[in-house]
Amino acid sequence: MPGRWRGQSIPADALILDLEDAAAPAAKELARGQVCAAVKGGGYGRRECLVIRINALETAWGQADLAAVLEPHPMPFCCPRPRARERSLAVTQAR
Repeated sequence: MPGRWRGQSIPADALILDLEDAAAPAAKELARGQVCAAVKGGGYGRRECLVIRINALETAWGQADLAAVLEPHPMPFCCPRPRARERSLAVTQAR
């Protein structure tokens, strides 16, 4: 993902940058850094919505993903499979 990538030039109102299904387990940490850097770097024009889909909080990567999208300025994100009320509250309270 370094440099310019297709998501910056396609005509779309919204983009979801996926850290869950789109990154192999061995590449999840690298993908996290690249996606967060890409969002912070800008170049997306007048998108109505740019969202990072993090890994589920109970996985080995979920908590680090959540911390990365919240620091230093919160970025929009979605969390897959918040199956329990407690998990949804954990995301809400992390802000």
